[in-house]
Amino acid sequence: DERIYTLTVVREGAATPDNPDDEPGSEDPGQTENPTDSEEPSVTEEPTDTEEPSVTEEPTDTEEPVEPEIPASITSEKYKIGTYITGIQPGTTAEDFLSGITCLGGAAVKLLDKNGAVNTGTVGTGNVLQVFDGDILIKSYEIVIYGDVSGDGKINTLDAIKLNRYTIGLVSLSGVYLEAADASRDTRVNTLDSIFINRFSIGLVAINQN
Repeated sequence: DERIYTLTVVREGAATPDNPDDEPGSEDPGQTENPTDSEEPSVTEEPTDTEEPSVTEEPTDTEEPVEPEIPASITSEKYKIGTYITGIQPGTTAEDFLSGITCLGGAAVKLLDKNGAVNTGTVGTGNVLQVFDGDILIKSYEIVIYGDVSGDGKINTLDAIKLNRYTIGLVSLSGVYLEAADASRDTRVNTLDSIFINRFSIGLVAINQN
């Protein structure tokens, strides 16, 4: 006998006669697919301060500037103070001379004559001005009056005679007395200085004391 077979081809996803409710593309309600995240979870960054915190400086006490301490010394607007004190006119009294000296830093002064005694009379060549800081002697300045070779504070023929005796070698002069003998102020001591002194004594010339 011949048997006849029927071949039924079922395509995937197609409804079958046995299960007509199956529709293409239908999903099994019992199967729930877990969703997959395709993106990385976002991370919330903590806010950061872009500015450094301000630092409050403690107020500082402003101190008054301290004045520098002035050492004990002397100055003068009237006289020249250097190796010697010069610029003194012949016949100047000790009182007038000291009034032209300014003491700084608590200094005190004392004027001595050429013999070392306190001078209260006329200032002359060979006098010494002592400068003290308290009781301490810190400086001594010798005084020169150009033309006053004898040291009596005057310029006259007595100085010319002494200078003439020096030029011919009869007497010696040194230190402030030799400096005072340069009446012409040419840095040499000779008969020209004697002539200057003689002419000064009769009012014909002036001797520069600066």
